[in-house]
Amino acid sequence: MPSWKFNFPLMDERCVDAFERQIGERLPDEYRHFLLRINGGEPVEGFFEVADWGSTLIHIFYGLDTGHDG
Repeated sequence: MPSWKFNFPLMDERCVDAFERQIGERLPDEYRHFLLRINGGEPVEGFFEVADWGSTLIHIFYGLDTGHDG
């Protein structure tokens, strides 16, 4: 698990459930788990290895209800 410069506010099951109702789809279990534990943010080290792809740089992982407009 990466280290984080900052994280967005944590979500609870009700928030994730409400988002799923809004979009009319259930999120994959791994992504639901990520939202509940981390909810996105800026990683300290942005380079990640991706299977069958190589390495990639990720500046930010977006979460739900980050409190930022736009």
